[in-house]
Amino acid sequence: MKEFTWENYDKRRILLCGPFHVCMSVLLDFSDSYKGTIYICDNDYAGDDYGALAEDYLVKCIESYEEKGIYIREMIREDISVLKTMDIRILSYDDIGGFRDEYVILVGKTYFKQYCKALGFNGLEDFYSAVSALKKGFAKQYYFGYFTSLYRKQKEGLYIGGVEIVLTKRCSLRCRGCANLMQYYDKPDRIPAETVIGSVKKLLSAVDGIAMFKLLGGEPLLEQDLIAQILSLPELRDNRKALGIQITTNGTILFREDVLKVMQQEKRLGILLSNYGDISSREAELKKQLEEYGIAFSEIGLRDQWCEWGDPKHLYHDADRAKYLFDYCKNKSFCTTVLDGRFYTCPRAAHGDSLEFYDEKSVDLLAPVETEVLREQLKAYYFREDPPEACARCLGHCGIRTERATQTNGRMIRI
Repeated sequence: MKEFTWENYDKRRILLCGPFHVCMSVLLDFSDSYKGTIYICDNDYAGDDYGALAEDYLVKCIESYEEKGIYIREMIREDISVLKTMDIRILSYDDIGGFRDEYVILVGKTYFKQYCKALGFNGLEDFYSAVSALKKGFAKQYYFGYFTSLYRKQKEGLYIGGVEIVLTKRCSLRCRGCANLMQYYDKPDRIPAETVIGSVKKLLSAVDGIAMFKLLGGEPLLEQDLIAQILSLPELRDNRKALGIQITTNGTILFREDVLKVMQQEKRLGILLSNYGDISSREAELKKQLEEYGIAFSEIGLRDQWCEWGDPKHLYHDADRAKYLFDYCKNKSFCTTVLDGRFYTCPRAAHGDSLEFYDEKSVDLLAPVETEVLREQLKAYYFREDPPEACARCLGHCGIRTERATQTNGRMIRI
């Protein structure tokens, strides 16, 4: 997809393609930067007054939240006021043909095929990314959910919803319920930097796009040189390849200043902070670092419980149950994993194979094959219908909860 930036904005018209309510966060984000007319393609509400529609929708949101004991009336009232002052016009499919050479920003996935037909577009590569257009970290995170599932559906190319690049199997914590199986590594070996870098280069050369390109571990801040090297790769600097870049950290280690300066240059980057309370001992310092360097971040883990995924050494489902879990699993869209030079369906598949709990199918990214051959291998693997072995060793999104970040046998690595 094309990248939109306000720095390079050249006065062409702006068309947002998405349902009127899905476009709200984009409009609110744009309100500080743009005072002209913004057009929205929502065939169901073409010609309607956007301010009135938005107010009616948001008032219903207020009522829904207040029924749950969440009071956000003042915040949403402010949003309504902003939207009602903006010049927003809602168009039908028949109205947007003349926008082909304007800034056409894809916001929602629901009517993607209709947008392409009305505009004469061939696919994702003709649209500007809503994510690239946004400045606020929270808004960016909100829209990645739309693009991860949309990318998986684009079977005419190779668009991957999300990929996790494992920089290390080492971690500064040893959480009993870790979904990525870090608690099972007794003496995690260090992954050679050339293996990680080589894997990233080969993957990016073979795909058409990745919605969310994620760096994690273990604890990725144990490999800060590697973080800087990856963020500096020309292949990743090509903005068409990755909509967003994310680093996930557990709040126990600070970034080095030289790495922060590299991160500061990458406007697609966001840091995901896992807040485990007192265990995340440097969380406050880490937030201060990121704020000082203007690096977007968001926070998770404040809930008291995690999802229980099951013990892969002792759990085993039959083929029908494994297939059911695979068919309905979200991870296959946005949690594909690169570990030790191989591409896997998910982190459980990758680390289960690395730990030798089971033999897992994967794609060798470092094999000496032509890019087009690797591309076809990845495409066949990504869109396959047979479940990985990991599905037979996983409870899936079963709803069973477990205590978050409970430590077992102390820390794996002393910091």
